[in-house]
Amino acid sequence: AGALELRIDLDTASRRSWTALGVGIGGGLLALFGALVWLYTWRWVGRPIRQLRDGMDHVIRGDLTHVLPLDNREEIGRIAYRFNEMTARLRAAQDEIRSNAETKLQLESRLRRSEKLATIGQLSAEIAHEVGTPLNVIGGRARGMDKKADQPEDVRKNAQIIADQVDRITKIIQQMLDLARSRAPKRAPVDVSCAVDDALSFLEYQIEQHG
Repeated sequence: AGALELRIDLDTASRRSWTALGVGIGGGLLALFGALVWLYTWRWVGRPIRQLRDGMDHVIRGDLTHVLPLDNREEIGRIAYRFNEMTARLRAAQDEIRSNAETKLQLESRLRRSEKLATIGQLSAEIAHEVGTPLNVIGGRARGMDKKADQPEDVRKNAQIIADQVDRITKIIQQMLDLARSRAPKRAPVDVSCAVDDALSFLEYQIEQHG
């Protein structure tokens, strides 16, 4: 019924083949160049940035011992050096703060011990004074009883005073125990005339001794 014949000049086909080959080679070289650029970027830029980011993560977590590897390239090596210098200064500041805190705690502990010793010394002096006075009265009354052994009335009076002073010492000790237990004070009525009589009886021996 019919026929179709296609013809092409050999020179034209050869040119087209070389063109296609050139395009293929150019595309391959472009792909190779892109791969080399990516590899260079990952090795010389991306990896140091990731290392720096990891170092920052360590600092955020409180780890100041992490050290970045120093790079031979000028800018990246300078950044790593600065980072390591920063962490070293932070470690030094942290150690200084910890040392100052420990020194402060030691000073506060010594101060508390000194205050306790001062309080104990003051308390001992108060106890010695409060207990020593009635002991002096007891001693004086005992010597008075010895001198007036043939006077029953004076012996009875001195014996009562001695008993009262013993009660006073007991009361002082009980007050110290109550103070240690931090009990709340209580109000109570006081017989003023009895308090005056007790004071005069308490000082009678000293008054007689001094005329």
